Amino acid sequence: MDFFVRTLFTVGLACLIGAIVGGGLKAFGVEFPLLASRARQAVLGVVGLGMVGLALVLNVPVRPASPPESSPSNAAQPPAAATPPERAPPASQTIATNSAVNQPSVEPIAGCQNPEQALTCLPSSSGQVAFADPQAANAVAWANIRNGLSTSQAEAVSIRRGASGRAARLCGIMESNDSSPLGLHLAAVKLNGSAGSEGVVDAVCATLIGKLL
Repeated sequence: MDFFVRTLFTVGLACLIGAIVGGGLKAFGVEFPLLASRARQAVLGVVGLGMVGLALVLNVPVRPASPPESSPSNAAQPPAAATPPERAPPASQTIATNSAVNQPSVEPIAGCQNPEQALTCLPSSSGQVAFADPQAANAVAWANIRNGLSTSQAEAVSIRRGASGRAARLCGIMESNDSSPLGLHLAAVKLNGSAGSEGVVDAVCATLIGKLL
């Protein structure tokens, strides 16, 4: 309590006491004469009460507003990093992926550089096979190796050219680099004697039948 507030409180308390006893009092360094009128006592009491009340109000410390406390769980956790959006693959990559199925490979199987012996680079046959025209059969095998198509891929190409039914599958076998020489020969024999019972044979596939008999 500072000096001003303490003085205000002391004088107010003295006024209250003087109003109660009716004057003729010296207290806290303040002397009050006798009060002959009750109105003066009342006024003195009101003044004393106001001074004491004001001193009490001034004496109340003002507390600064405390900042909001952060939650321990929120303070301990670092902010979540933003997840970058997924980037679409480049258009060139998409085109390359799609064309891998449809476009033939230009590189032959490793170690198969001689077109005249292309049949030996195909998967091994389960039995002996003798082609009527070995040179033509090697040419077909060499083309299959360079195209690099599996049986399913070659079948899909044959269907796009107009083949249908089981004939499309047999054409895929004849144009695949994963067919054995015996597999090529048997597919050609099957189509050569089918007379259309296996389905429609496209024009390209039809040219291979005579070469693989």
